[in-house]
Formats: sequence, C-alpha cells, structure tokens
Amino acid sequence: MEGADKDETDAHRRLRASLQEIAKNADSPIELVEDAGRADMLARVKGEQVYLMAADVAQLAGKPPLRSAFFGPFALDDTAKMQEVVTHVARARNLLRLASDPATSAGTELKVEMVKLKDKLDKKGEPIIWGPKGIVLEPREWIAWRVTNSSQSPWM
Repeated sequence: MEGADKDETDAHRRLRASLQEIAKNADSPIELVEDAGRADMLARVKGEQVYLMAADVAQLAGKPPLRSAFFGPFALDDTAKMQEVVTHVARARNLLRLASDPATSAGTELKVEMVKLKDKLDKKGEPIIWGPKGIVLEPREWIAWRVTNSSQSPWM
C-alpha cells in the first residue's frame, strides 16, 4: 500500500485495517507485504478513494502512463469489491503462470485464448487478435479467457 510510511494518513490506516481483515480469510488472495518490491498490486489512496494497480506501474515516478491498467475508484470501506477485483486478477495471473510454466505444461496441451464478449450474457465471444499496437481494450469491454486442454494425458 502506497503512503504507508511517514506520510500515512487516516485513510491509509483505515484501508490497511480493511485489507488486513480480508487477508485473514483462508480463501483470500491478499497477502500484505511491507516491501513494495514484493507486491503484485498496490493500493493507491487519493482522498477517500482507493485505486488498485499493478505494482510495476504504481512505482513509476509521476503519473502512470496513459492506458495503464488500474481498478477503481473504490470507497475506502468497499472491501468486498476490492477483494472481488483482486481475486479475478489473481486467477488470471495464475492461469497465465500455469499455461506458460514448462514444468506444469510438459504433458499437457493447454491453449489459452482471450476473447471479447458482446455483453455479460455472451458465452462464446470472439478471439482478440494481436494488432500493430498489441491488444487494445477499451474501458467497460467484456473479456473472458477460453482455456482448452487437448492433452491425452490421464493426469490432466
């Protein structure tokens, strides 16, 4: 959590207490770390609002670059919504680690595909194609991950 030093405000202390409560749950993906270099995500407090962002982006000097991924704003006491977002991010990161780790994928044939959905009811989606600017997503677009395991291994 940024600002957790001499510049810590009441808002920082309230957020820290809320996050500590979430971290106590056995199924929580949140683990508070003192060293920001070990964090995957940081919470940035602005007034009475909280933004969550990737630690590497949050640690850049000045404002994050345009189109940097962040989540929020959240009210300081909206820990349920923050936990939901962090859980989704953790699941996506774990899926990417699983798909890219040669040790776990040696006997499997996982295909991971990002798809754009028409709306939240769309169950099929269309594959997102890497373009000249990479993958460009707009705010409020619905996306999903399609994972296909074509392995013949009985272990997967």
